[in-house]
Amino acid sequence: MVLKFIDFDSEEPMPKHIVNWDLTCADCITETYGTYSGLYMGKDNRYIGVSHDFSWDSYGFRKTKVYDLKTAKFVEREDSYKLLQDDSDYEEEDDDNVNVIRFSEDEYDYDSDDEDLPQSHNYYCEQKGKGKVCLTDKLKFEETPEEYYAGMVSPKGDRVVFGAVTGWGDFPHGPYCIASLDGKYQMILDGTDISYEEGPSMAWLDDGTFLYIANFMADVENFEPAIMAISPDSTEPVELFKVSEFVMLPKKE
Repeated sequence: MVLKFIDFDSEEPMPKHIVNWDLTCADCITETYGTYSGLYMGKDNRYIGVSHDFSWDSYGFRKTKVYDLKTAKFVEREDSYKLLQDDSDYEEEDDDNVNVIRFSEDEYDYDSDDEDLPQSHNYYCEQKGKGKVCLTDKLKFEETPEEYYAGMVSPKGDRVVFGAVTGWGDFPHGPYCIASLDGKYQMILDGTDISYEEGPSMAWLDDGTFLYIANFMADVENFEPAIMAISPDSTEPVELFKVSEFVMLPKKE
C-alpha cells in the first residue's frame, strides 16, 4: 500500500509517490464485502490516515495508521486516530442567503396491498421557484429502492450524487447515482455500493468534474478499484488511474 498525490491543476496530472504505508492490501480490506479502508484527512489537512486489521467483533477495522504531511513521518502514538477527528462546530447557513435545495422520496410500503400507494419509489429535488423534479424515473434498478441516502450537490448547483438502498444483508446495499437537478440526466454509478462503511471516495472539483472510486464488483478476483471522472460537459465516466481510495486536499492560496 502506498500513498500518492495527484495535482489536477497540472497540465498532465499523474500520481506522485509520497510514502509506503508498510501495509499490504489484505491488511486494509474488510472481510464482510471485500472493500478497502477509506482514507481519512484531519481537520487541519496535516494528517492522513488509513484503517487496517479487520475484526469480526466490531465488523470493522481495529487500528489506524496516521501519516504527518508536515514532518513526512508516521505518527508514533496509540491514539493517533484522534488527529483525524473533526471536533469543529457546525454553523448552519442563513437560508435567506443561499439557494435552498431539498430532497424527498415517495412513501412506499413493501408489506402493504394498498393499490393507492405508488408502485415505484422515486427520489425528488425541490428548489425555490422551480417546483419538484424526479431524479430517478429514468433509472433501471435491479430491485426497487426502499430508501435513498442524501448526497453531494455540485459546486455549480446543477447535479447531485445520492445513494439508493435496493437490498439488505448485514448492511444496506445499493448503488450511488448521479443526476442533474432538472432530472434530464440520470445515471447509476457502476462499481459503487453504499454498504461500504466509510462510503467510497468521491468529490466535486471546482470546475464541476465529479471524481469517485469504482470499488465494488461481483467479480472481485479480476476487478481493480479505479478513480473515475465525469466532466461537467460529459455524461459518461472515464477511468483515470487504478487507485483504491483518495482524499481531496484544499488548494494552496
